[in-house]
Amino acid sequence: MNLTYRQRYALAGLRAGDIVGFSGKGFVADGINLGSFGIPRWGLSHIGIVAKYRGKLYIFESTTLNKGKPCDIRGEACSGVQAHYLSDILKRDGKVWRYELIGGLSDEKSQKLTNNLLMHLGIAYDYFGAARSGGVLLRKVEGLLRPEDLSTFFCSELVALMLDELGIIAIENASAQSPNSLGRKLVREYITTYPKRIK
Repeated sequence: MNLTYRQRYALAGLRAGDIVGFSGKGFVADGINLGSFGIPRWGLSHIGIVAKYRGKLYIFESTTLNKGKPCDIRGEACSGVQAHYLSDILKRDGKVWRYELIGGLSDEKSQKLTNNLLMHLGIAYDYFGAARSGGVLLRKVEGLLRPEDLSTFFCSELVALMLDELGIIAIENASAQSPNSLGRKLVREYITTYPKRIK
């Protein structure tokens, strides 16, 4: 993909540890926002994390929405944890937001993030967990009654776990996070800056 100057500029500031949020345009994205106190087509319906692998930055995410596009590291398509070149985020429908990690990551923590993410590549998507996380009341009740389940992942569950494992923020139950609840928590606790729009 040949990027314009504006697109290159939008991606240039991204660093390992930054969070990328997406405001989708479809009905599913609208439902996720309505169920988690987000504004449809403005709040977060999906989230991923930036990490460096072999000198290049990728977005790591757990998703079913890449239309069969293979993971750019494993070379295989999957519904679940995958990595894609940063330029791919500019092809997505809807708005894209950068949550800049305040203070950034040390080289050691950046490498740990990459290693942890690589270990999770290919793990299946958590459809039930994603549906649970989209509703505020259901998420709260399930968060109390159902223990964290990391055998499969939905998007915000993966990101929450990675940040917790790095010691950046304490997440009691990664399985109880929605994209909106995690985004709000990161800003409220001064882990990231207020989101800035990339696209």
